[in-house]
Amino acid sequence: MHRLVSSPRAWSSGPSIGRTHPQLRLASIPLRARLLSTTAFTRAVHSPSESPSSPSPFGKRLPQTLTEKIVQRHAIGLPEGKLVRSGDYISLSPQYCMTHDNSWPVARKFMSIGATQVRRPQQIVMALDHDVQNVTAANLQKYQQIEAFARQHGIDFYPAGRGIGHQIMVEEGYAWPGTMAVASDSHSTHYGGVGCLGTPIVRTDAASVWATSQTWWQIPPIARVTLTGTLPTGVTGKDVIVALCGLFRNDEVLNHAIEFTGSAATMASLPVDNRLTIANMTTEWGALTGLFPIDRTLEHWLRRKATEAATFDNRTTKQRITHERIDELLANALTADADAIYAKQLYLNLSTLSPYISGPNSVKVVTPLSELAPQNIKINRAYLVSCTNSRASDIAAAAKVFIDAAKANPGATPKIADGVNFYIAAASAGAATADAAKSTTEILPGFPERISGEIIFCDADNLDTDSIYPGKYVYRDELSKEDMARVCMENYDPEFNTIARKDDILITGWNFGCGSSREQAATAILAKQIPLVIAGSFGNIFARNSINNALMCLEVPRLLERLRTRFSSPLSRAAASKPVASVDAAERKLTRRTGWTLTWDVARSVIEVQEGQGGESWTERVSELPLNMQEIIAGGGLEAWVKGKL
Repeated sequence: MHRLVSSPRAWSSGPSIGRTHPQLRLASIPLRARLLSTTAFTRAVHSPSESPSSPSPFGKRLPQTLTEKIVQRHAIGLPEGKLVRSGDYISLSPQYCMTHDNSWPVARKFMSIGATQVRRPQQIVMALDHDVQNVTAANLQKYQQIEAFARQHGIDFYPAGRGIGHQIMVEEGYAWPGTMAVASDSHSTHYGGVGCLGTPIVRTDAASVWATSQTWWQIPPIARVTLTGTLPTGVTGKDVIVALCGLFRNDEVLNHAIEFTGSAATMASLPVDNRLTIANMTTEWGALTGLFPIDRTLEHWLRRKATEAATFDNRTTKQRITHERIDELLANALTADADAIYAKQLYLNLSTLSPYISGPNSVKVVTPLSELAPQNIKINRAYLVSCTNSRASDIAAAAKVFIDAAKANPGATPKIADGVNFYIAAASAGAATADAAKSTTEILPGFPERISGEIIFCDADNLDTDSIYPGKYVYRDELSKEDMARVCMENYDPEFNTIARKDDILITGWNFGCGSSREQAATAILAKQIPLVIAGSFGNIFARNSINNALMCLEVPRLLERLRTRFSSPLSRAAASKPVASVDAAERKLTRRTGWTLTWDVARSVIEVQEGQGGESWTERVSELPLNMQEIIAGGGLEAWVKGKL
């Protein structure tokens, strides 16, 4: 059972309404009536002329949610007596701010604004965890720069191999119940699993926290998710959040803060590891936070951590997770007021859940495992490493699969099924070494060995440089990269800017880039953050300009023809040669997101194409990219390469 109703406190200024989930209309008439009956009271309390802390017409102060109470603790510069509420813009100082591999870009931003000292080094945590398999000289240098910066400023630093940053924040006691922690990463919602309000910030925000110890936040609309029942055996926290993403898939919680609640029995069926998984993936659900209560289940988890920390003298954890601190937490535990008002209320009965599979292609698509199991679907790759699921309990659950298989098949050795690539954190180094030994092309340190992305298809031949970068912009030197990206392909398809995305791979027809010699035809594509263009063929000058400006290109006629067979008609190619206004809408599919993906294995000189979910996969050899070309591209183009040689 799942349902949604709207609460009287609406994010917008319009009237509140009661509504049930569009799939299952389960909100009772009495419940909806009770919600609607409080609307007049809410409007009176939230009158623009009154402070949220002003007494209501009934002599009561405005109640607060758990989210609002935590923000209240971290808010800075509030008027005396001001109680924060959803919708307020707040200056705040988070308890901690975590950055990962992006610490160096944040440091550069920090230095570019003229800062020289981190205001509160004890507020900052750095954990290298995103690109740890990249041992190129460039990445190792970046890691060294981050470590040196942390050492210089006295910042807590966790090197590559120490663990995933979000899990470090929890296990080391930085993410503490009843506090607020931020990170320059979307999955900082993870901290909500231990009752810590975690939310993402951007790099500029992180630099601000480093320099001033504070940033700003607008408190989002707050949704309460009430869980009922208990989690069945064999069902995990991952199933809970996957179910929520699929059952409430109409952006019900988009850009909301979420508070999970339920009876003691219900919440006891969700151990902390499951809560962390649910909180972590609230970002996939579209939310900005995912907060669990401070309760007995959390207390037991903290007590175990405190005892563990005290046992090992060399563990810095014991400075943050202690029984004394837990006692203080519980003596002053924050809870939402009983009459706190939420923008939305959602209900999910855990007892009705079973294991779920997410996808294809969207977390909004979910299917019970029981429906898919009879189909005997082939597994090509399996991963057990992420900030969502790679805790000790997850590894133990995976190990149990093999243990149970051994018991069921005496004498047989449990193993990964043939044809399945299984990835676990510590098991990838050997595979990478073996693959590298097969390389036929030497790869320059710092140059990517593989380039992957989704294919976007511009089905037109003879697309000239004016179609790629309009002549009216050629001599406007004041245009920024963002401006160039916005007008890229404007004369061909005015919608290209909104369709194409960062890291897409652009596929187009024959003789791409014919016409004038303007270099901006290449640099505009780069500005759009498209790293690779594949065509049936290229105009010669465009091909040279591309290399000279560090844009990579490949000619793969087979891919072009397969795309045309699958997606296009003569009308679409004819449309490219007509004025846009003269082409019927039915014809005008000038830029298409295909759902196909492509990986260029530069070392093996092979492309691997996956023709959509469930479609054919195939490979084809392509031209080698030798070291001299890699050197020019890696250096940022020919001009930079020449300067380096002077």
